[in-house]
Amino acid sequence: MRLKSFYGKTISETMTKVKQELGKDAVIISTEQDGPDSFHITTAIEQESLKQVSSQNAIRDQILENTHYLFNTQKIPFESIQKIINEIEPYIENNLENTLEKFFSDKLLPNKPPCKIDYLIGNHGAGKTLSVMKLATALHLQGQSLCVITTDLEKFGTTEQLDSVTKMLNIDLTAVEDHHALLAAIELNQDKDKIIIDTGGLNPYHSTHLNITKNLQASKFDINTIFVTQANIDPFELAETLAELSQITIDSICFTKIDLCKRYAAILHTILNFNIPISLISETASIEDNLKPFDSKTLLSLLLDSIKDEHSLKKVS
Repeated sequence: MRLKSFYGKTISETMTKVKQELGKDAVIISTEQDGPDSFHITTAIEQESLKQVSSQNAIRDQILENTHYLFNTQKIPFESIQKIINEIEPYIENNLENTLEKFFSDKLLPNKPPCKIDYLIGNHGAGKTLSVMKLATALHLQGQSLCVITTDLEKFGTTEQLDSVTKMLNIDLTAVEDHHALLAAIELNQDKDKIIIDTGGLNPYHSTHLNITKNLQASKFDINTIFVTQANIDPFELAETLAELSQITIDSICFTKIDLCKRYAAILHTILNFNIPISLISETASIEDNLKPFDSKTLLSLLLDSIKDEHSLKKVS
């Protein structure tokens, strides 16, 4: 006997899938509601039926079931889970890990080629200043010449934090009050290998905030705009923010506070629904813990580590 699960948005839809594949006499082991719009029914397939199922089909079914289970634990919308299930079939390998790595390698977008100026934007508390300090520390240790510019003169302690780190690293720090001062500071530091710009909290619904970035992107300088956001943000809130930010160019996203996450719905929702590369992640609040490049192996590791019960994923036989 082998167990097989069926998934659907409603109990009736899920039961229809069971009857279509196994008939009206299907042996149902359990019926569970995973979320407001997600149900699954576990059935038992008798040995006689199993003889008619090829080994390859059994592997395929188990990988699809494990995929559904894994992404259901991330609490992403049922439609997104179904999108993954519908699109993953051509990528199926001999196990779940290889299948998902191959799938996400194709889904993750390439990053913009490196340029001199990294411009970090994001909402209050997203981790922009910490990301700037991490980036500056790593580049300094690589022997690159750089300067840090901050436009965040309102948040208490931000300039002081940057001043402390840049002095320790012997890096130039410039604080600017407006767009013209920012352009002048960039021009003044064109001899540096890298210019990193920290910014104040961004309100994506405030046209003045967006215009600051629009004006910089319209200048003669090649700007790499990185949107910084915490990984544990609500995926729907992030989606609304990114929709508003479509008025400007976002070259990539850096997800922070990975260590505070149990689920990665925001990251998955971004990959599935927005044509924006994810370039970096920040795992902890320690400056010594560098920003890490984001790729399919990193994502797979995060997803599998998020499942506490190591036996939750069924073995492929």
